[in-house]
Amino acid sequence: MSSDFRSLLTTFESATGSKNKVDLKQRPKKEMSLKELTNKLWRWSQIRQSTTKLRAGSPGRKSTEEPRPVHLAVCLCIVDKLTHENVWKDWIEQRNSQISAELYVHAKLPSSVTGAWTKSKLINVSHCPNWNDVRIVRAMLSLIEEALKDGKTTHVVFGTESCLPICPLDQVTDLRFGKSYLAYYGKSDATRFDERDVWDVLRVNMPLDCIHKALPGWCTLARDHAQEIIEMPSKHLEGKEFWNAFSHCWAPEEAFFPTALALLGLLHETECRSLTYAEWCEHKTSSDRAHPRAWDEDFDSKLVSSLRDTHKCIILRKVKNPIKLDKWRKITSAVVSSKRQSIATIETPDLKKSRPNLKNFPL
Repeated sequence: MSSDFRSLLTTFESATGSKNKVDLKQRPKKEMSLKELTNKLWRWSQIRQSTTKLRAGSPGRKSTEEPRPVHLAVCLCIVDKLTHENVWKDWIEQRNSQISAELYVHAKLPSSVTGAWTKSKLINVSHCPNWNDVRIVRAMLSLIEEALKDGKTTHVVFGTESCLPICPLDQVTDLRFGKSYLAYYGKSDATRFDERDVWDVLRVNMPLDCIHKALPGWCTLARDHAQEIIEMPSKHLEGKEFWNAFSHCWAPEEAFFPTALALLGLLHETECRSLTYAEWCEHKTSSDRAHPRAWDEDFDSKLVSSLRDTHKCIILRKVKNPIKLDKWRKITSAVVSSKRQSIATIETPDLKKSRPNLKNFPL
């Protein structure tokens, strides 16, 4: 039996859950490179995805899942200060029988964190990431591991210290179980900058077709999807850490999670939209285009209503300066109370600005 056929047979059996009944002689296992392992996983995921679609399309299959309470694990990466600590504390205390949330914080400088409530939410590890650093991915993975320890967690929601919830917790009503939310795109929609600093970098260690990018990179993962990403190195990559492949990738957190989901055959189970709204503006300095717009001067009920109704977002990035709790409550409650009113006159953010224009970066 050729090694190629043996590999294909093993991949098929693993993806479909069937077992080989023929007693094949076991040969000494050769250590595979990350590229070989991801190619094997990609083949496995394609078979898995195909068989899943077939089973889902079988006649007579009906969903029997009963509605369950939603529990959000809000996972924030900060330097040493949670800008909107008062708002997040109030937001999480709004829990009811149908929806609840908990906060998990990874700090670059945990010893410098002064807020008592934020301190109580710190996880016990710091990867000390810099800007545009793969250690941001490691921080996010550590946050996932901590969040999944709580059996109630249904979704993992990522953000930064400048992220701000834009609706009361009990207004988060459109999340689906088993569904992740990230606004992703593939190579066909990539910019020239993406091709050079993302796709060309990553293709060395994985199939080109599995590479994707999400903007913003602060996505929302369903519990099962988050669990599979955490288990991917041990289950599929012979213990090799997948994040290592993103060490020289631009904005690695934007590429890591959609690529991991694609490689696992799970990207088709996601909804291609983000629960966090961010917008990139044009600047004279090209390097500034990598930074999202700050909304401090524009944060009002009109903006929040637009983002909620048009984009179904629940978090805004970024609001750089602390906002008074009374002001936040007034703005968000005004939006809730005016839900039945027409929003025809509201100026909605330009979708073309929801991704950074990096085409003029020096190449």
